[in-house]
Amino acid sequence: MSNKVSKRKIKKIMYDEKKTFIKSKIRHFLKVKKMGKFVLKRIKFSC
Repeated sequence: MSNKVSKRKIKKIMYDEKKTFIKSKIRHFLKVKKMGKFVLKRIKFSC
Protein backbone atom coordinates (compact mmCIF):
# COMPACT_ATOMS: atom_id res chain seq x y z
CA MET A 1 0.00 0.00 0.00
CA SER A 2 2.70 2.46 0.99
CA ASN A 3 4.66 1.49 -2.13
CA LYS A 4 1.77 2.62 -4.32
CA VAL A 5 1.62 6.00 -2.59
CA SER A 6 5.37 6.57 -2.89
CA LYS A 7 5.30 5.68 -6.60
CA ARG A 8 2.52 8.19 -7.15
CA LYS A 9 4.46 10.79 -5.16
CA ILE A 10 7.58 10.20 -7.25
CA LYS A 11 5.54 10.52 -10.44
CA LYS A 12 4.09 13.81 -9.21
CA ILE A 13 7.53 15.14 -8.26
CA MET A 14 8.91 14.20 -11.69
CA TYR A 15 5.90 15.79 -13.37
CA ASP A 16 6.29 19.00 -11.36
CA GLU A 17 10.01 19.13 -12.14
CA LYS A 18 9.28 18.68 -15.84
CA LYS A 19 6.68 21.44 -15.70
CA THR A 20 9.01 23.91 -13.97
CA PHE A 21 11.80 22.98 -16.40
CA ILE A 22 9.55 23.64 -19.42
CA LYS A 23 8.32 26.90 -17.85
CA SER A 24 11.88 28.12 -17.31
CA LYS A 25 12.75 27.14 -20.91
CA ILE A 26 9.77 29.11 -22.24
CA ARG A 27 10.60 32.09 -20.01
CA HIS A 28 14.21 32.01 -21.24
CA PHE A 29 13.04 31.79 -24.87
CA LEU A 30 10.71 34.77 -24.42
CA LYS A 31 13.49 36.79 -22.77
CA VAL A 32 15.84 36.03 -25.67
CA LYS A 33 13.11 36.94 -28.16
CA LYS A 34 12.47 40.25 -26.40
CA MET A 35 16.20 41.01 -26.32
CA GLY A 36 16.42 40.14 -30.01
CA LYS A 37 13.66 42.61 -30.86
CA PHE A 38 15.40 45.27 -28.76
CA VAL A 39 18.70 44.64 -30.55
CA LEU A 40 17.00 44.80 -33.95
CA LYS A 41 15.43 48.15 -33.01
CA ARG A 42 18.82 49.50 -31.94
CA ILE A 43 20.41 48.34 -35.20
CA LYS A 44 17.65 50.04 -37.20
CA PHE A 45 18.12 53.29 -35.30
CA SER A 46 21.91 53.24 -35.69
CA CYS A 47 21.78 52.64 -39.47
